[in-house]
Amino acid sequence: MSSPPSAPPDAGTLVPPVHPGLRPLLRSDGTLQLGHDPVHGLLLEGLHEEELGPASHLLRLLAGAAGPLPAGSLARATGLSTERVHEISAAVEGAGLTVSGPAALPAGGLAAWSLARLRQGPEVSISAQVVSLLTDRRAGALVTIDGSGQLAAEITRLLTAARVGGVRSGCYAAVTEDLDPIQPDPTLVITVATRLPFARAADWQERGIAHLPVVARPASIDIGPLIVPGQGPCLACVAASETAGLTPFTIEDPIEDGQTETVHTEPSLTAVAAGAAAMLALGHLDAYPPPIGVRWHCALPLPSLATTSWRVHPACSSSTHRSRITPGQNRPA
Repeated sequence: MSSPPSAPPDAGTLVPPVHPGLRPLLRSDGTLQLGHDPVHGLLLEGLHEEELGPASHLLRLLAGAAGPLPAGSLARATGLSTERVHEISAAVEGAGLTVSGPAALPAGGLAAWSLARLRQGPEVSISAQVVSLLTDRRAGALVTIDGSGQLAAEITRLLTAARVGGVRSGCYAAVTEDLDPIQPDPTLVITVATRLPFARAADWQERGIAHLPVVARPASIDIGPLIVPGQGPCLACVAASETAGLTPFTIEDPIEDGQTETVHTEPSLTAVAAGAAAMLALGHLDAYPPPIGVRWHCALPLPSLATTSWRVHPACSSSTHRSRITPGQNRPA
C-alpha cells in the first residue's frame, strides 16, 4: 500500500537569511553563482531558465535581510512556488552559507576556518580561553622552514613572533635520513623555493607530516596548497591536473628536488606572500585549517590573492588516496 504524498512545506515557515557578503551572479551557462570567491562561493545548478531571474531575486532578498523571512512572502515577491523557495533555501543552508546555518560541517563542504569567517563576518573575535588554547598548541608545535632568502626569513620571523614553539629554518634536505634522529618529526614543513619538491613531499606525506609549499617566481609567488596526509590532493595530484604546465619540472626529476639557491623576491611582494604563508601555517597549527587543495597566488604590481583549487586525481598512485578512489573506477596503467 503506497503512502500518501507528503504535504508541501508550510507557507508560513521562516527562511534563514543568506550571509550578507554573498551576492548572486547569473552565469552564461545557465547556473546561478552565489559569491565571487571560488573557495567559499556556491554554484546552483538545475534551475530552469525561467527560474534564474526569480531565484537571483530571492537570494538578493535573503542576503539583505536582517532576520528570517516568511517563505510565503518570498514566494509572492519572486514568483516562485513556496516549495521551490524552500528547495533553494535548503541548498544554500546545506552549504553553510546562511546566517543560521547548520552547526555541523557538510561532508566535503567548507573547512571550519572558512565557515567561521562566513558566519561571523570579516573578523572573528577570539575569547581569552581560546587564546590560551592556541598559545598552548603553538608552543608545542615544531615547524621546519626549508629555504633561504628574505622570503624564508620573513616567514620565520612571523612564526617566531606568533610564539610557535620550535621554528627551524635554513636549507635542509628534510627527508627521513637527514632529519635529526633525536628530534621528533615536525608538525609542518614549509618549503620556499623556485620549484615544487615532489620527491620530498611524497616522503613527508608517507610519514604523516603536513607540508606547505611556497614557490617564488620573478613577479609572483604561490602559497600552497597545504598538503595534509590523508586529506585532499598531494603534489602529484596537482602536477597531474595542471594541463597548462604551471610548473616546468616533472615528478621524476631527482636533482635538487625543490632545493635551489637563495630565493630572491621583490620586497613588497615578499611581505604579502610571507604574511599569507604565516597565516595559513598558523591556521593549521591552531586547528583552524584553510581549505584543502587550494593554492593562493599573489603577484606584482597590485596586492591581491587569487586562488586555484584541486581534488585528488584518479591517476595518483599515492597510498594515502587509495581508500578515496571510487569503486569500479579504472586506474590508468
